[in-house]
Amino acid sequence: MPNRAMVEVGEEGSVSLPSEVRAQLKLHCGSKFLVDVSEAEQIVTLRLVEDSDWRSLRGIIADSQIDTSQMRAEERAWELAHDERKFGPFPKP
Repeated sequence: MPNRAMVEVGEEGSVSLPSEVRAQLKLHCGSKFLVDVSEAEQIVTLRLVEDSDWRSLRGIIADSQIDTSQMRAEERAWELAHDERKFGPFPKP
């Protein structure tokens, strides 16, 4: 991600970030920022506000058709077997 990016302020005050920055930060339309202004040094800092919207999770899960049910069942069976070896057999209902 670039450390600096040139941006322009639009006619109505909008700021357009370069696509590389938007992709790196996984920004989408409606992402919110806090703007900190230091008049003494003429510095403006944009701080990304936590996004509780589920769309902020886009891209963290692979786009595949793999069904993980069998893998989870095998892992659970391994965990139960491991716990029985460690703690002894579980009582049967």
